[in-house]
Amino acid sequence: MSRSSRLFAIAAIACAAAAGAFASVAVTSRDYVVSAVHRAWSFVLDGFRVDAVVQPASPNQREPSVALVAAKAFILRLVKRDRPRVTPMWRMCPST
Repeated sequence: MSRSSRLFAIAAIACAAAAGAFASVAVTSRDYVVSAVHRAWSFVLDGFRVDAVVQPASPNQREPSVALVAAKAFILRLVKRDRPRVTPMWRMCPST
């Protein structure tokens, strides 16, 4: 092997190694840039994001008042109720 072919082989190996190193650095730096841009974009969007939050169900204020009014009406009906009058044609106890 001549001196020039040996020098050419060393130069080819050096170029291949440099190309591999350059490709590795390019891929790594691209990943860093993509990651940084993604994080910055997410940070910006999180500041303006409006999430639809489901509110916990609060007890309805009308339902307890309706139940209270119904209970009061029932008690008033009980208080106003008269005792049944026993007539000769109708008695509460069938034995009498």
